[in-house]
Amino acid sequence: MTSVAERLDASRRIDWKYLLGEPQLRDVTVLDPVGDDLRTALEVFADRVRPVPIDDIELRDPGEPYSDLVVVPGANARRLEQALSLVPPGGWIYAEFPRRSLSSFRDPARLPGGFSPIRRYWVHPSHASPKAFVDLGSPGPVRALVARHTRGPIGRILSLMLRPAPIRRRLGPVALVARRNDPDTAGDPDHEDAAITRAADIGPGKGALVMLTPSFSASRHVIGLIVDPETGSLIRVAKTSRLADDTQLEAEARALTRIDTLPRPPRRPHLVAWRRLLGSRWLVQSAVGGEPMDRGAVSADPDGCADLITDWLSGLDRPGSSRPADDGRWSSLFEEPLGLLERGAPRNHVVVGLIGPTRALVEPLAHL
Repeated sequence: MTSVAERLDASRRIDWKYLLGEPQLRDVTVLDPVGDDLRTALEVFADRVRPVPIDDIELRDPGEPYSDLVVVPGANARRLEQALSLVPPGGWIYAEFPRRSLSSFRDPARLPGGFSPIRRYWVHPSHASPKAFVDLGSPGPVRALVARHTRGPIGRILSLMLRPAPIRRRLGPVALVARRNDPDTAGDPDHEDAAITRAADIGPGKGALVMLTPSFSASRHVIGLIVDPETGSLIRVAKTSRLADDTQLEAEARALTRIDTLPRPPRRPHLVAWRRLLGSRWLVQSAVGGEPMDRGAVSADPDGCADLITDWLSGLDRPGSSRPADDGRWSSLFEEPLGLLERGAPRNHVVVGLIGPTRALVEPLAHL
């Protein structure tokens, strides 16, 4: 598999790797049966993949080395119990519980062998095509996700009613992430925290995670929303590229830095860090309060949303420093679409009349 598009598509199936302490997949054991999509993704991104039929686990050679990670698709009580025996000290297990297997989902306190941390995530909408992983260890992440998709009084009531236990029973599917205790690293957040939480650098226990994994074809990033464990209010945002190309995130980091140099900086997130950690580059930025301008918000009030963007752009000054070198993004995002629109609607005077003001409105963005 050499195509960038194919690698990107395969990477989406294992976005859960950022919930582990180490997202670089090395030696992986996966319990059969395993779907082709998961098998392919692991084979592309892991150094070694060893499928193991569940009936062969008890016959395993005691001298055979253990894997760093054990993956359990289609998990149930028996498969989980068998797989736990394959996890060495310091090793991780990732188990996917289908919606119909939630009744067999085991209480983490009953996991044998001393596992810590143990985390549960609601996976929305499915393991095969996830768009979000929501930490079920506290009510804040569930409330945050509900708030993103449900507005008004009904949304507020739902966010107060929802609790991790009911979500686990009713919604599914659920993922279990756990690490077997290692005496040499016990209590060390550098080995126990999720990679995406460590990148956000807010300190142990100070935030909970909603990890967004966009599935549209142009998306190359995984986004971690660090929220208040109780209220769900946004604290910090961490982003990383699924593949090795960091061009887009680097441009975003540069833009945030240049906005800070404006004479009158607009309301925006601040760049907290642009750094390399655990084999990936991470963009970490502060949170900005308010409601997300998602598809529902735009559909409900398109004129109001357009006015907000227009007002923000109208107040945007140019940085005092020179314009950065064009990396092609300005042309592809603005010049080419506006040119295509101009050529395609020469007789529509209303549309053509808007192109000039639009160019003038967005022109300050070319300097970021």
